[in-house]
Amino acid sequence: MSLIYRVINPIVKTILKSPAHGVLSHNTLLLRYQGRKSGQRYELPISYARSGDQIFGFTARKNRWWLNLQGGVAIELLLAGDWVFAHAQVETHDLETITSALAVFLLAVPRDAKPSGVRLAADGSPDASDLKAAAQRLVALRLIPADTSIPPTLLE
Repeated sequence: MSLIYRVINPIVKTILKSPAHGVLSHNTLLLRYQGRKSGQRYELPISYARSGDQIFGFTARKNRWWLNLQGGVAIELLLAGDWVFAHAQVETHDLETITSALAVFLLAVPRDAKPSGVRLAADGSPDASDLKAAAQRLVALRLIPADTSIPPTLLE
């Protein structure tokens, strides 16, 4: 993890867990997952965009934390101030799917274009050749919330 994220992530996590979460929670959530080998619980803020009842995010392949999400593993999301159960699906191979999902994602969360290596046109549309190149460096995350929120006692 780069130095900037080591500084920013704790601040973002604090805001997302506070009553002031609304300043970020429209496109940033807190993802809680368990390490497959260590069993340790991790919390990570990620940018997201919604499509129906599904939530999409992206991370660089080199950020190997996403390996813990493979296989439809159960996760928890702090989404707009509420913790919810969810399942994660990871897309690493279908570059066409990653490219098209990334295009929709960047229209919803344009601040992630630069870190994704994608230039935006004046109208906000992502550059097609940049999208294809980015799809080779990124992993698409599909986060599917369950119908129920998590009782606070399970969070401790």
